[in-house]
Amino acid sequence: FLDVGQGDAALINDGEFEILIDAGISAEGTKVVQYLSDYVDGDLDVVVASHEDADHIGGLPAVFDAYTIEEVVDNGRTSSTKTYQTYHNKVQAEGADYAADTAAQNITLPSGATLEFLPITDVYDNANDNSVVTMLTYGDVEVLFTGDLSSDVADANSSLFSDVDVLKAGHHGSRTSVSSQFLQTTKPEYVVISAGLDNSYGHPHKEALSAYLNTGADVYGTFRSGDIVMTTDGQQISFDTTEKLTLSDVGAKSNGTTPVQKPVTQPEQPSKPVAETTVTYVGNKNSKIFHRASCSSVSRMKDSNKVSLNSRDAAISQGYRPCENCQP
Repeated sequence: FLDVGQGDAALINDGEFEILIDAGISAEGTKVVQYLSDYVDGDLDVVVASHEDADHIGGLPAVFDAYTIEEVVDNGRTSSTKTYQTYHNKVQAEGADYAADTAAQNITLPSGATLEFLPITDVYDNANDNSVVTMLTYGDVEVLFTGDLSSDVADANSSLFSDVDVLKAGHHGSRTSVSSQFLQTTKPEYVVISAGLDNSYGHPHKEALSAYLNTGADVYGTFRSGDIVMTTDGQQISFDTTEKLTLSDVGAKSNGTTPVQKPVTQPEQPSKPVAETTVTYVGNKNSKIFHRASCSSVSRMKDSNKVSLNSRDAAISQGYRPCENCQP
């Protein structure tokens, strides 16, 4: 769950297969591309645009510029906004396989996990209510992504929902996105709210945050923790943050703790690649891909993700796979 301020962006990483759901506003496109570079070697397999609002699709044109996209799924609606037109033009130019969510096939990932497109087929006046809704299932673990779907539409389609382990809170923790019926149906153990610190909408709203907390769920927020990484083996779930939200986090206001660093909106100066004479190979501990030290991917890699590897055999024995570009 990427911290893109007042917006949404989530990456599903399954080895060599990646799915990106939304990318925040246009100013966050650079940050999203930089984040993806630690995970994506080669093409980006699937992009899902939940709906046509700028805080969901604005950053996607930068992603299209940086990667070849194999498949694009959105809700099939159009808009007259400049943001949508830029997004639409990039989709057309990309030539990727395209499907509206009502016709999209569920996606099976290499691990056997599936991304299901929930068939909310009615058409609504509000763009939020036409959000693409997806369920990621891996083993016994289910993660629900609802875009900006309102609770009225969710409740009208309650037969499509069931128990989930993780809920990406709808509409940045808005009061319009949650109801007692929805929570009784989904019973999430974890909730992740993607919102910007000191945002003008007052997200997350007290009614929503209180409702999530009253279920006993652990609730996290990108405005408090920055990028939030959830990892699962299909049985157990872990998060890389312990900063659980409380009612003091209503409106995504500072709670006196050290503020989260704002997302990068301008390219950082790339770090110098590790010299070939000192390190033969460099692995990325997140993507589990290893590279020649001179590979361009290494210069884009966060220092905290770099692992020095003495030999190709050592890399393979530690579970790393070779980069498709530099072919170490």
